[in-house]
Amino acid sequence: MELKRPLLIGGLGLSGSLWLLDTLAHSTANGTALLGAIAIGSGVWWWRQRTGSELTQTAQTAPVNRDQVVQKLERVAQTIALWKQEASTLEASQAEVQTQAIEMAEQQRQQLLAGSDRQSLVIGITGEQATGKTALVKHLQASWSAPQPYQIDFQEFALPDLASENHASVESDTQGLQDVTDQETDQDLNRADLVLFLTAGDLTDSDFQQLQKLAQQGQRFILGLGKQDRLPPLERAVILPQLKARLAQLHNDGVESPAAVGFAAAPSPIKRRRHHSDGTLEESQTQPEPDTADLQIALTQTVQRAAARLVLETTLRQGEQLRRTVQTQVNQLKRDRALPIITQYQWLTGAAAFANPVPTLDLLATAAINGQLIVDLGEVYDCKFSLEQGKTAAATLAGLVVKLGLVELSTEALSALLKSNGITYIAGGLVQGISAAYLTRLAGLGLADWFEAQTLADAPQAEVTLSMDAVAQRLKDLLDQRGSVLPKLVQQGLKRWQAQPSAGNPPLSTADPSVTLAATAES
Repeated sequence: MELKRPLLIGGLGLSGSLWLLDTLAHSTANGTALLGAIAIGSGVWWWRQRTGSELTQTAQTAPVNRDQVVQKLERVAQTIALWKQEASTLEASQAEVQTQAIEMAEQQRQQLLAGSDRQSLVIGITGEQATGKTALVKHLQASWSAPQPYQIDFQEFALPDLASENHASVESDTQGLQDVTDQETDQDLNRADLVLFLTAGDLTDSDFQQLQKLAQQGQRFILGLGKQDRLPPLERAVILPQLKARLAQLHNDGVESPAAVGFAAAPSPIKRRRHHSDGTLEESQTQPEPDTADLQIALTQTVQRAAARLVLETTLRQGEQLRRTVQTQVNQLKRDRALPIITQYQWLTGAAAFANPVPTLDLLATAAINGQLIVDLGEVYDCKFSLEQGKTAAATLAGLVVKLGLVELSTEALSALLKSNGITYIAGGLVQGISAAYLTRLAGLGLADWFEAQTLADAPQAEVTLSMDAVAQRLKDLLDQRGSVLPKLVQQGLKRWQAQPSAGNPPLSTADPSVTLAATAES
């Protein structure tokens, strides 16, 4: 019968055989060193690392055309089809909930496709507090009269939270995700075809980050210096050129440089004093007219030149947003399949470390198990790896774990936890076993997170290479959560192994550990 997992079974069989050889022949130090060379020499996986963040969207460097929009929405349709495929494996009640969400996502896709040639524009006005947003919206709604074929809708939007882009922790078995059926709120700046970003002075660091985000998303904007009537003339003459200079830093080839204009939608009243001949003083207030001529000229020119392109750019952004939302749901279903696989292999690794008395053999068995784990996770996330690639990737991952110091940190934490449980005669074996299980879990979750990041970035499979830098960062993040994970893992390990001594302690059973582990893996 053909083995289901030849890499895993072969590695465990070799580990067990070497354990028996070590037991019978009383291997010398040189023999142990040779085994170490075998384990270390299993290969190095030389992957070309991708440059830049996997999740960062690049700015549009060329005008968007309708073909690009259609292709994006076709990509959304493909992702929805993948969602249907994943949902079809669920139980009836769960599948029904997923089907309803899938249907709503398809409706949103159809609406985007139908609206890609609409004759209306949404101009979003946003900025920090006290920059004159509300007054400007009211003024433009009442005064906009430029002869345009497009209907203009001015809306006020709150600034999005820059921190909201960070995705949630993947250590939780039930990762909280936003529902794809949620409707976009009025605060979703992504709906705006053109953005008026308001400031009441020079740009703050937070303002500049927001503008960078808009530029990265390919969103067109105009920077407005609001309430300019409240600035002294000399200060106003300095700030506006400064704003234009800051905008020049965001300019990209092929993208029109954003404009920066000053305005006063609701000028402050001007107090006047009149002295009469009889010595009396009369005070009065004059309300100046709104000063928005430059701003309206900039708006009119932008709309006249690029109205149709603005609509296509917005549709493209919303299509990408919908794709990412759908892909997130797909990733959650895939994660539900990946977690049992990670759990299975973490305990296989732990059992190998608990059973084998020679540390070098632990590394060999762990590399075999983790190699098969990488192959199986790749299948879940539709990223195929050969058995040889899985083995060499596991060797590279093991070196990364050592380099990050995860072994020492996990061992120290586990030793403290086991002492608090009063474990003595098998504490050493438990530390090795649970530590190996924990490190395998970290590796599995880190790899799953990396796979999901690639799908969210919509990276072509032909161009995907495993970025160990990205996995390393995720491992560090997951390690910070060990305080909530290790106690549960210790309790699970105690239930599994407390009644079984490790190989370094008086045996309770003469069963060959490689046979037991291989049978578990094959099941």
